[in-house]
Amino acid sequence: MSITTTTSGNKEVNMVQLPDGMSRDEALAALRQRRRVVTQKIANRKRELRALVAEVQSLETELAHIEQGEDLLSS
Repeated sequence: MSITTTTSGNKEVNMVQLPDGMSRDEALAALRQRRRVVTQKIANRKRELRALVAEVQSLETELAHIEQGEDLLSS
């Protein structure tokens, strides 16, 4: 299945090319299933990114404390 965008006059037109023997309903079901998979992957990656951001923030806080300790001991 392929989705193409063409221009007709001033307007963009999207077209779906179905594989031989695939009905419109089958294509729609396949696209909806793929959308669910992609949406779940996006949600998982966002969750992973939030966890990484939290870890980096924690490490930055720890580094700031280390630097403060070094400054206090150096002066």
